[in-house]
Amino acid sequence: MKLVLPLIILIALSATSYAAVKSNSAHYLLLHPSATIETDFCGHCARIRNVSEGVVYLPLLTAEDFNASLTALLDQLHVDKCNTQ
Repeated sequence: MKLVLPLIILIALSATSYAAVKSNSAHYLLLHPSATIETDFCGHCARIRNVSEGVVYLPLLTAEDFNASLTALLDQLHVDKCNTQ
């Protein structure tokens, strides 16, 4: 049992360490530090990178809320346009 518990903890940590973006709810995106996502939620493709040291929550209720959050969090996020195919 002493070997199993640390193994379970290591597996859990490795599973969460590569998951840079989580969407546990339909109402927000959770960006971990240095995470990058591409989304077309607002009707245009955007690449969003978390450049802060902490977790950033982005609301996904309406396009207006999402765009307002991107504007308000410009010091914590780096936003580029995607190359659409």
